[in-house]
Amino acid sequence: MATNTPFLSRRQLNFTIVICAVTIALLSIPTESWPLIQRQQLHQVEISTISEPATTSQPSAFQLRLIFALPQPSLQPQPAAQVLHRLLRTRLASAANLSARLHPDRLTVEISPTNIAAVELGPIANLLQQPFTAATIEEAIKRWRAQRYIGRHQRSTETNAVELIDQRLLQSTLNNEDNNLISPQSLDPNVTVAAINQLQRQLFQPMQLRISLIGSELDAIGSEISTLLSQLDEDQTVAGNVIGSATAVRSISTSTSTTDINAAYQTLAGRQQPDFAMTLLLSRIVQQLNPANTVRLYPGATSSQLLWLPHPPAATNLTTKPKQQTPNNWLTAAIEQSLQHLGAMKDWELDRYADQLREQLELRLEQPEAIADQLEVIAFYQLPVDYLPQFDATIAALDGAQIRQQLLQLLQQERFGQITAIQ
Repeated sequence: MATNTPFLSRRQLNFTIVICAVTIALLSIPTESWPLIQRQQLHQVEISTISEPATTSQPSAFQLRLIFALPQPSLQPQPAAQVLHRLLRTRLASAANLSARLHPDRLTVEISPTNIAAVELGPIANLLQQPFTAATIEEAIKRWRAQRYIGRHQRSTETNAVELIDQRLLQSTLNNEDNNLISPQSLDPNVTVAAINQLQRQLFQPMQLRISLIGSELDAIGSEISTLLSQLDEDQTVAGNVIGSATAVRSISTSTSTTDINAAYQTLAGRQQPDFAMTLLLSRIVQQLNPANTVRLYPGATSSQLLWLPHPPAATNLTTKPKQQTPNNWLTAAIEQSLQHLGAMKDWELDRYADQLREQLELRLEQPEAIADQLEVIAFYQLPVDYLPQFDATIAALDGAQIRQQLLQLLQQERFGQITAIQ
């Protein structure tokens, strides 16, 4: 009796099964789905919306953010902005579903009602623009100064270093040159009742405003937004510069901390620059190359500051040293150590850092609050509506050799400015 020859050998059959299993597994992996962002204008104010947060398992709750650009952007909020924020938080606490958050370059008012049908934006304009009494402002200034004095010993070295870097960058802007010496007597905080009143008038103007909206179509809330915009007083005589620029006069604050400060910093690309994705990636890798020190990135619109702090902080005189002077020993040693670690790394290890950054972004966007935060950033900095997939594609296109070359350029001592100070 003749036997039938099998169509596939056992080896071929096993190979086919493996191929089918791998194919099914690949097809089951969810494809990247980015939030659908749209941008419109209403009364010449840009509004960025997400109507379909595709990366979340459930629709996001309604959230409207009014994003006002501070006329004095810096690495940390200026004293007048801190006091005004304190006043606004107290006032908004009496209103339901309203809160205010302060950033170095913006103040955000968040509206999160439980029922979109109950949203009334008209009264918000009065809450923001109604002047505070002189007595109320003076009390807030006293509390701010007292809190600052009490916390002077607890202020971190990083906070003090950022403050001094802010001062140096400001001095360079005003004088168009680097200053070798910062005088503590010239850095007295200028927080007065008049300064708070002026900032309040400058800030809450349509020309300083961007809006982000999530969880609703603009048509459903457009009339309320129109009412709000019509009630915001656009007084050109007191308004500051447009979003993204700095005024010529700013209050400069000095630290009263007894903490010794020794820090280095480097100016890199800001959020509006095409190289910002690389800037963010490099800052994370530098921290891993030298974990004994602190590395922080302070992003801004057109430029970011990479801050590098040693542990423990060293002490010298209250001097801002120009880049031409000999670097401190700690910075020399930190850079040498970083270069040694970089030399020992393979290109595929640098590739992995890029993959991790992409994975972290995707995981964050599974959280509704993170989506709202990303939308606020995109709206405020006027980034492209497809910024998130662009950012992801930029990181994905990098290879280890490119990342290594960028790191070698960043880790050049002459590219760093330095701040050193003691009491």
